[in-house]
This record gives sequence, structure tokens and C-alpha cells, in this order.
Amino acid sequence: MEKKDEKSKHVESGESSQANPFQEGDLLCPAPEYDDVIAAGNMKGSTYTKKEKKWIVQKHKEEKALEAIYGTKKNPKRDKRDKRIKQRYCCRKLPVTQKRMFCEDNFISSAQIETLLQKEDVTVFQLMDEDEVLQECRAQNRKLLDFLTQAEVLEEMVYLVVNEPSAEGEMQMRFKYANLAAELLTADVPAIIDKLVASTSLLDILYKFLEKEKPLNPLLASFFSKVLGMLVQRRSEQVLDFLKSKGDFVELAVQHVGTSAIMDLLLKLICNIEEDKIRQRVHQWLNEGQLVERLVDKLSPDADPEDHASADNLLCEISTSCRDTSTDGHQQTNPLRATLESEDTVNKLLDLLLHEDRNDSSLSHVINILLTLLSARTQQQQIQHLQQQQQGLQQYAAVDSSDSESSDGRKHAVARIIAKRLPSLQNILLHPPKKALLLTAYSQEVEPLGNTHLQVVSLVTALVALSDPVVHDSLYELNTVEYLLDLFFKFMLNHFLHTQVEQCLTAILTKAPAASSPEGDTDHRLLTQLFNDGRIIERVLEAFDESSERQECKQIHMGHLRQLANTIVQQAEFGPNEHRIKQLIQGLPGDKATQWDDFVSNVLAELNRKNEITPLPWIHMLSGNATAGEQDWGLATVEADETDESPQVLEEKQEERDEENEVEEKWTQKPDHVCKRDRRTSPIFLLLLLLLLLLLLLL
Repeated sequence: MEKKDEKSKHVESGESSQANPFQEGDLLCPAPEYDDVIAAGNMKGSTYTKKEKKWIVQKHKEEKALEAIYGTKKNPKRDKRDKRIKQRYCCRKLPVTQKRMFCEDNFISSAQIETLLQKEDVTVFQLMDEDEVLQECRAQNRKLLDFLTQAEVLEEMVYLVVNEPSAEGEMQMRFKYANLAAELLTADVPAIIDKLVASTSLLDILYKFLEKEKPLNPLLASFFSKVLGMLVQRRSEQVLDFLKSKGDFVELAVQHVGTSAIMDLLLKLICNIEEDKIRQRVHQWLNEGQLVERLVDKLSPDADPEDHASADNLLCEISTSCRDTSTDGHQQTNPLRATLESEDTVNKLLDLLLHEDRNDSSLSHVINILLTLLSARTQQQQIQHLQQQQQGLQQYAAVDSSDSESSDGRKHAVARIIAKRLPSLQNILLHPPKKALLLTAYSQEVEPLGNTHLQVVSLVTALVALSDPVVHDSLYELNTVEYLLDLFFKFMLNHFLHTQVEQCLTAILTKAPAASSPEGDTDHRLLTQLFNDGRIIERVLEAFDESSERQECKQIHMGHLRQLANTIVQQAEFGPNEHRIKQLIQGLPGDKATQWDDFVSNVLAELNRKNEITPLPWIHMLSGNATAGEQDWGLATVEADETDESPQVLEEKQEERDEENEVEEKWTQKPDHVCKRDRRTSPIFLLLLLLLLLLLLLL
């Protein structure tokens, strides 16, 4: 009897034959139900240690064994064990966030931090030396928050964020307290945020960082941007009023825009404010502060390349993210976007592009902004375009159609402003900056194209693709297309140039005429110039003749020429300009039309056959779309005369073929484990087959 009592006491005390991983000192708060732990997907993603998981799994096995004995009836041993788990094995030493999830108001903070907070002379540096201070702050430890929200403590943390630390000590530890101060201030604790926004003196200390001379410390700039950006997102109106009261925020921010953290802060002001009314106020205020004009000035050749890159990013973001708004049925243009697309701003960009002292950095970033203005959709229009492509629904076509039309109208307006300066732009193509000769891998010295050439060609390609009649007339009068073809064949080693010229010529071939003659006949002037003055057919034939004569060294641009020749053939058969292309080909001098037909029938057809991607046999077997007989050869064959038969005969043959396939599948079907093994090993066979093909080609 005494042994039984001792055993019962032994069980009640929670001891068992298996070692218990939970310790007496870990009884912090009620833990989740044991059954809930088991049902939560075998503890996947939990914070249990391996030892604890092993113990719980063992208990789960014991429960299954008891269920096998007692069935699903009430199990006294299981209930007793669950009660013991709830009472003794409550809560382990979890991270602070998980303690709060399970314990709610029963949160117990770190003993070391509690001890420090009880001291009267404790400093913020002593608290920052504790590893758990940030977790305690995010868990909103009341005593800690009472200390951190004191005026002198907040002032000290803000001072750490925006001022250089002492030069003494190791470099890795110099910015430790500044980093921790920034993390504490941006821990998304309402008490700290309210204290910061309510104190003008604290905001003044933060703001003085922008008044420093260039260059700013990039690490401190990231801390400053993080704190101020958080305040802008959480307390937009109060922070906006403070920044407005300063009067020179836009000027100071643009002055340091070459620092990436300051650029990120401006991006947050432009894009990351959620409320529409406040965002409109911010955009109006930034526009009144001449943000766009100041950023354009930062693109001058005298500025640093970092300033060029940051100004480019901000202006492109304004073009794509700042959408128009509608109030009371009236469409209101975004002020920042309207200023960027105005004639004065575009002319300033063109002046920088044509500047005598221009450099590659300034030129490339200016052209990138112009390309964005000519081709960019707003983010809302991009989403609608993707929805139309993916779902094929017509209901999205009418959504914000007025916004799309106004956007197209602004793009055409920008293109026509650029068209007025096309003679000067073409002068850059005709007289580029001289470059030293480059030595190629073939030991040949060639003239390099240069970034200036390439950027201007990309701008001309965008203008052609827009299909504006005024722009096309300007390009026709300057004979720009012919000069682009000259560049294409002159710089035969520049793939980037070939891609741009091919896109330009493809746009001419595939786009409908941009203007009509008074008689009503459509006249594609650029298309006519491409075939007559540009001699596109003759140049393609000559290039392929030269390539066939020297087989040892293929020219890089021949692939682009093949694609261009295929485009001409396709557009002559069906397309918006098919009749005009046929007329131009038939009107070629001499026997060029006959030579073109022979080239299309023989040389081009053979090249297309060689470049056609033929699926390998294993692809058909993996896809499961081919029949058993077709899998042996890797392709599906169709009888030549099958297309001439009636639909009823074709249906009967198809039914017979399906029945034969079903019979074959029944007799040739493999067990599931064999099929799985085949699917698992098929990539290996595919690799072996590819290696054999490569060996055959080498031999």
C-alpha cells in the first residue's frame, strides 16, 4: 500500500521513466494545449528544441497505444497526463514575441533589464548594452518605455542618430549605439512615435542633419532616412506640417540627393503615403518647392554621376507612379507629372542632351528619362494591361480609358517637342565623339560605336515606335532611317546596336501608316524610304551573298538580318502594310525581285529549318500528349491526304485511333512504382541523349 502511494505521488509529481526536458524554472505562464501542438502539423515551424520534440512525439506514441486499448472512450490515464502537462510543463523560455502570444498580460521581462531600470542613475547606453533591449521595446515593456520616452533620453537617442560618433575604438563598434538608437526609435511603438512628433525640438535636431555640408555620412544618412521615413508613414500630417514650416526641405534634400538614403526618403514622400488626400497635398507641396526643376538641374554635366543616377530614378518614378486623380467627375493632372512632361522641362532635358560639354553619364540618364516619358505606363495602367492579357476580359478595356487617352496624348506631345530638335540629335550621330580603336579577339582594330551613338539610336527607335505623323515626317526629311542602316552594317560587332535598329525597322514594317494623303490613299513615308533610299532588300541579299562566300567567319549581325527578312516576308503576306510592301518589292530595279523570291524560297527557308526548335522524343513521352506509337519516334505524324477527307471520315478515324490507344495503354501500362521510377530517371536519359548528339555533331 505504501509502495502504491509512493508510486501515485511519483506520477502526480510529473516524473516518468523518460527524462523530462522542461525545467522547474521555466514555469512562466500557461502553455498551449498538448493536443493543439500535435494537431498543428507535427510541430512544423515551432520553436521546440530537438529534445523537446522527441519527448512530445514519445508522448504522442503512448497516446496512440492507449487509444488502441481503450478505443475512443474516455481515457483516465490520458486525461491525468494532460492535466499534469498543463500544470507542470507550462511554458518554456520562448522569445519575447512568442511569450506575449501565449501569455498576453502575464508578460515577464528580462531580469537584467528590470534590475537596471530600478537604478536611479541608469543610462541609455547601459540599456543598449543588453542584448534583449530591442525585443523588450517591441514587446512594449512598460517600465522600459517609461524610461525611453523621457525627454532627455529621446534627445540623446536622436542626437546619436544624426551625429558622428567618437573616432576612438574599433570601426565595427563606433556606430553601435547609433544603430541601436535608430532601431529603438523605429520599433513602431506608438508611445515613442507620439513623443517624437509632439516635440519640435527633437524634430529640429533630426532636421539639422540635412543642413550639413556634402558629402553626408552614408551610414548616418540611412539612420536619418529610416527615422524620418517612419514618421512620414505613421504621422503624415504632423510631419508634413513640420517640413513645410522649414521652407527649404526640398532644396536641402535635392542638394544631398546623390546619397542613396536621401533619395529613398524622397521616394517615400512621393510613393509611400497611403491616404490619397495627404498624398495629393505632399505632391502639391513638392511641386511648389520645384522638386522636378531642381532634379533636372542635377543632370548637368558638372554634377556627380551619383547625382545623375538618383535624379534619373526619381524622375522616372514620378513619370510611372504619379497618376492623375478624379474629384467630382473632373480629371486632375498630377502636379509633379505635369511639370515633368511640360514643354519647358523637356526642352531643359534636351538642352542638357545637346550640351557641348556633355558626358556619357549625363547623356545616358537624360535619354533614359525621355524614353520613360515616351513609353511608360502608370502602375495602374500596367496592372490593367496585365489583367487584359491574362484573363482576356473586355471589361477592363473601358477602365480609366480617359486616363489612358490623356497619357497617350502627353506622350505624343513630348515626342513632338523632341522632333523639333531632331536635326541637332542627328548631328550627334553624324559627328560623335572620337574614340580610340579597339583590338578584337581576331587581332583586328575596329572603331567602337560608343555609348553616345547607342543612346541616341535607342531614342530614335522609341520615336519611330510611337507612330506620330509629325515625328515621322521629321525623320523622313532627315533621312534618319538610311543612316541607321549605315550604322547597322558599319558596326558589325555591336549586338546592342543591331537589336535597336532591328526594333526600329520592325516598327516601320508592322505599324500602320501614321498619316494619309489628301486624296485618301495611305502613304507610309518611312516604309517607302526604307525600301527605296535605304535599299533594305538589296542590302540583305548582299550580306547573305558575302556570308556564303566566307564560311570560316560568320558575321554577328546575320541573325538579326534573318529575323528582319522573315518580318518582311510575313508582313508582305498579312499585315497593315502588305499591299504597299508587295508594290515596293515588285518595283525593285532589275531582277532584284526575282532574286528576293529565290532567296526566300531557298536560303531563308533553309536557315529557318536549321534554326527551328524540334522537340526531342523524351519531351513527348514526358508530356503524355503523344500516342504509344508516336512515343517510339518522338513525333506525331499526319497522313498527307487526311486533310482532304470529309469531317465525318476524320471523326471516325479519330475514334478508331482513340480505341486503339486505349487497348495499347491497357496492355502496355506499367505499375505506378515503375512509372514513378521512369519519370524520376527520364532527365538522366535526356542528358545522355544530349551528350550523344553533341558527340555526333563534333564527329
